[in-house]
Amino acid sequence: MKKRVYWLILASFVIHFSNIGGYSIYALDEAKNATAAIEMWQSNEWILPTFNSEPRYDKPPLHYYAFALAYSWFGISPFAARFFPALLGFCCIWLVYGFTNIALNKNSAFWAAFVLCCTPHWVIQFHMAVPDAFLIFFLTCSLLSFYTYLARETKPIHLILLAYASLGLAVLSKGPVAMVLTAGILLCYLVVSKIRQWKHLLTILYLPGIVLFLTIALPWYVLVSLQSDGLWISEFFIKHNLSRFSAPMEGHGGGPWVTFGYVIGGTIPFSALLFFRVRRLNALFKPKNDFLLFAAVSVGVIVAFFAFSGTKLPNYTVPAYPFLAILSGYSIHRMTQSTNLRPIKTFGYISAILLALISILPYFIFQSKQDLNTYTEPAVCLLIAGIVSLCLLIGMLFRKNQGSDTIIAAGMGFYLFSVAFLYFTVPALDRFNPVLNADIQALRQNKTYYFKIYNPAFSFYLQKEIENIENITSIPGKGFVITREKHLQEFDRMDIPFTVMHKQKDLFENPVTVVLQINP
Repeated sequence: MKKRVYWLILASFVIHFSNIGGYSIYALDEAKNATAAIEMWQSNEWILPTFNSEPRYDKPPLHYYAFALAYSWFGISPFAARFFPALLGFCCIWLVYGFTNIALNKNSAFWAAFVLCCTPHWVIQFHMAVPDAFLIFFLTCSLLSFYTYLARETKPIHLILLAYASLGLAVLSKGPVAMVLTAGILLCYLVVSKIRQWKHLLTILYLPGIVLFLTIALPWYVLVSLQSDGLWISEFFIKHNLSRFSAPMEGHGGGPWVTFGYVIGGTIPFSALLFFRVRRLNALFKPKNDFLLFAAVSVGVIVAFFAFSGTKLPNYTVPAYPFLAILSGYSIHRMTQSTNLRPIKTFGYISAILLALISILPYFIFQSKQDLNTYTEPAVCLLIAGIVSLCLLIGMLFRKNQGSDTIIAAGMGFYLFSVAFLYFTVPALDRFNPVLNADIQALRQNKTYYFKIYNPAFSFYLQKEIENIENITSIPGKGFVITREKHLQEFDRMDIPFTVMHKQKDLFENPVTVVLQINP
């Protein structure tokens, strides 16, 4: 086990930092967050976030500070923007390992860390320059610290202080959702656990911890409110929190089943393990273990909260993954200790089928769609990775000893799939990036405008303000205009002579990016 832990540390480090600088900043959220950090760093403005010199109300500033620190170390690049998310993903795995080792045993801790390391969606989430990585890490740290503090008879002061400090940083990562989730989980746990006495609630409400939380979380909110005359606070809390919860935004809606689908799909292959053993979930808590109960409550509250949210995205429920990993880790521990190897064999076959599907389906999907049939190379890379991984997994399934080796083979199959996806598939797709295929150097050296809307990745690579051409008072003699094809007729009415310099459909999106050159 000790040797396996060392190998897992290396594997988890490798997978989290796999090719984080090998493809461009392109996704909308990545581009806006990474660019806002550049603007804060270059302007030395640490209170009011901006994007393209306009106030950005979407998120608090912790990830901007981290990105700016990475820019100062490594220079402005995709690697720098993704450095801290990758580091936090690696650290979160070993945070889960440490607390699980204390509360359960070393075997369960190892398997919990293994589950996270080999879950493709977890890996992809921590390869993106977005604030979710910070929320997931600090929320997990806070919740596990609160639980351990409650579980200890001596009530260590450093744990309750760590819990409140982490909660403060979580609130600086993504706002009040961290407080809502923490309060809901702790209250539900106190209700359903054996420690129902309200004195434990008073124990959690530790005054120095609350002061520490307020000292970390509150000052920036006060300062940004004063600097924006309260506009940032109202925009953030009303539009980007209450409105997102009460109604779908940007077309990301659906019923509660959508959230459950995201969780089941996002945690494959190990969601298949829990689903397969759903009839025996009570066995997870025999003998009764409050740590497993706390993990189950955490998963339930997080998933239920976002199931009833109006806006639904796959990344919203990732904070539940560490606690799902704890449940899965303990379940694997019980399975490998049993003489009945049938559940492990069944899980192996399910994993093989899932791996085959996610390896083969992209190729046929890409071939069937006219706008995707040029992406054959990325799909072939996934297909090859899937075949290699399947051979490894099937080889393990037909061995006489179908215990922990089968679980490791299943996980490593998806681990190799993730590596192939990050090193071959994503860079191959990146070659079709409409932003990089434009003449970035020409745009950087000349005045650049936008009309109506533009791909925010242009701002990351140009690193200058892109002015709204509708706000200028006179027709420019030269320069470039970035817009979308659907706005060309409207732009033509402005009587600005132009030539279409670049036109390309956005990756996996309907809009067509257009770059116009203004004629003298």
